[in-house]
Amino acid sequence: MLFQKIKELAPSENGLSDDLYGLQFGSVLNSEDFNLHKVIVCLDPTKQVILEAIKQKIHLIISHHGLTHRPLLYWNDLVLDQIKLLASNNIRLFVMHTAWDAAQEGVSETYAKIAGLNIEGPYYWHEKGERKPLGRIGVPFREGTTLGEMADSLKRHLQLTSVHIVGDPDKVINRAVVVGGKGFKADSITDVLNQGADTYITGEFTYADAVAAQHLGLNLIGTSHYASEKIGMERLQQLLAVSFARDEFIFVESGDPTTII
Repeated sequence: MLFQKIKELAPSENGLSDDLYGLQFGSVLNSEDFNLHKVIVCLDPTKQVILEAIKQKIHLIISHHGLTHRPLLYWNDLVLDQIKLLASNNIRLFVMHTAWDAAQEGVSETYAKIAGLNIEGPYYWHEKGERKPLGRIGVPFREGTTLGEMADSLKRHLQLTSVHIVGDPDKVINRAVVVGGKGFKADSITDVLNQGADTYITGEFTYADAVAAQHLGLNLIGTSHYASEKIGMERLQQLLAVSFARDEFIFVESGDPTTII
């Protein structure tokens, strides 16, 4: 039932076609040989998260990211440690990634609401001739909201010490696109502008992206990769807790690996 619910919340076809989705480690979720009444939800299945699962005798971790952010071309010590811990303690790992970015109530939708937008609909990411609803597009709740005000609001709600912006802080935002994580690429700028958006909100962007956006007149707000996706996984934990009221879903911080000093 849990597996079925996850598929309903985040259909795999909405995620990127070459993306990881489903069980990355372990056997089928409806197996009766382990207890599913306690489940950990997290952003990354770090060693610390797995150790917490072992401590609490939890046999399923639902994570946004997989064991690595790239295909496993070789087995490094970190990944081997994670796999050993999972295997020796009968822990399954289920990965959501871009299917949850695209989902209703998922990463991008939660992020857009935190940003203070009335969502008008999905923003489609073009990939290999397909359109994937990875983002959201909308207008500010409050008319006259400026780039600086929205950036400050995001910083406050996400409990960050700083955010990155490209553009005039006093510029009024008329319409914005929101995509969580590393959700911006320079070759999408024209498409964004053609949809009447003047601002793009995402977890992170590169220097080259910033230069291109500034040149073409698109405002950018970059909060942090971790913060933009963490809120989506916290929302997943809430939704599963409501759907399975007799079970316990625990959000565990995997921690932002970056620090601003």
